[in-house]
This record gives sequence, structure tokens and C-alpha cells, in this order.
Amino acid sequence: MARQSHLDFVLTRWANLPDRGAAPASGARSISAASIPLTPEMSRQLRAELGRVAGTPAELLAKRDDVPRGLNGRIVKGWVYREVKAVDAASWNFVIALLAQTPDKAFARPISGRRNMKAAPGRIVIPDKDRAALQAHRNRTGAGGAIVLNGATDKPPGLSLGMIAGWLSGRTRTADPAHIRYVLKRYARLPDNIIRR
Repeated sequence: MARQSHLDFVLTRWANLPDRGAAPASGARSISAASIPLTPEMSRQLRAELGRVAGTPAELLAKRDDVPRGLNGRIVKGWVYREVKAVDAASWNFVIALLAQTPDKAFARPISGRRNMKAAPGRIVIPDKDRAALQAHRNRTGAGGAIVLNGATDKPPGLSLGMIAGWLSGRTRTADPAHIRYVLKRYARLPDNIIRR
């Protein structure tokens, strides 16, 4: 058993390692001619564009037959959180060009019958303004639920990392209002671009 975030981190790092025998002669830390340094500004740009199209890296690349060899959603996710120091220039240019031609909210999930959606007792359908605020904080800070709740000694009963992940991904449409208020308050205290490698 392992935490999903730990597993994703290791797999992303692994996916970005060169193939056997492909490491540059000057050492593993060198950046090859086909690579460019991954800067904080590049990661911020990528996060903002993914937020604009309301999609994940995997959704962006799905069902395309022109994706550069070796590029996948997990690698792009590693760029978002700067889990690597350099990126393949051709792959980076492909992703940025693809995002540029993708319309706003292209991957947004439609909410059917929202007015009739039933919430469990003590829970409400998350208001649009709160959902937008959560996404804005996520894009601003780069932080997920683990960082938001790090050191939280006053966490409301029943609030979990899984709940926050569900809100951020759009899979979970309802929540305890006290939980939403608490998470938004903690998010507001976090500095911009807290994820740095």
C-alpha cells in the first residue's frame, strides 16, 4: 500500500529519466540539447492554461495520434509541479501549442440536473463561487489538499484529503459548508506558487 500522491511523484520522476544508455556523457544532471530548463514561469503558464481549459494533462492528450513519442499525462503533470528540472523542448512546444488552440472550458464536466441534485444531510451543492475560489487558489498556489491540511490541528471532523481532491477535480459536487469555509480560509493563507523543486 502507498499514498497515491507518493506513487504519482515516483512514477512521474521515473517517466522523465532517460532511456538506458541515453544519459549525456557529461553526467546525469546535464541537460541535453533537446531539453530546456523548466522555470517557475513555465509551470505557472501551464497551470493557468490547464485551468482555463478545465482539463487535466491526461485529458488534454487523450485520443490524439500526434503526441510526441514518450509524452503522456503523467509527464506533463510533473511539469506542472516542477518535479523535474528540464523538459523535452519538442514535447513542451507541442503541449503549449495544443493548449493555445483549445477553447476555454473545453473539458469542463456538464452538471445535469443541478437544481434537483440531492445532498446528504448537513451537506449542500457547492456554490459556483466557492468552486471557482477553490480552483483559483489551486492555480495560484499549486497546492493540493495535503499541503492545505499540513499542520492543521483544528481540522473539522470528517474533512479528508480525498474530499478536497474530489472538489478540485469536480468529481464531488456536495460538501459540508463548514468544510468548504475551512479549506478556503487555509488556502487563502498560502503563498503563491508554494510548490517549488
